[in-house]
Amino acid sequence: PYTSYCNTLLYVLKLYQNVVMSYLFLLGIINSSLIGWYYRKRFQISPDDTFPQILIRDILQFPIPLPDKARHDRMVKLVETMLDLHRRLQRSRLPEEKTQLQRRITATDHRINQLVYDLYGLSREEIRIVEEAT
Repeated sequence: PYTSYCNTLLYVLKLYQNVVMSYLFLLGIINSSLIGWYYRKRFQISPDDTFPQILIRDILQFPIPLPDKARHDRMVKLVETMLDLHRRLQRSRLPEEKTQLQRRITATDHRINQLVYDLYGLSREEIRIVEEAT
């Protein structure tokens, strides 16, 4: 991706015109446990730092894979599901429904992470390291 600047606190990522990739795919990658772990390790961010400063030069170093169509579409579907579940959770008033939605969010998050691990070709040992750290 390349970037545009809105102000000193916000970056807008724009994909190159020749890249056939959904922003939802990119959202799934960026919000995955692996990228969170990678960012904290690569840029030495403390786990106690709730709002770390994210610099544009660091974002541009994120290794974003170019997926095949099947994996791309699977990620997009999972992210759409995740967004829908969060919207429904915000509107929900019943404790039982909130619990059920939270479980579905956790399961969807797990599926997104598994797909990300697959996209990056992580071994079981590497997955264990990431999951123990997050």
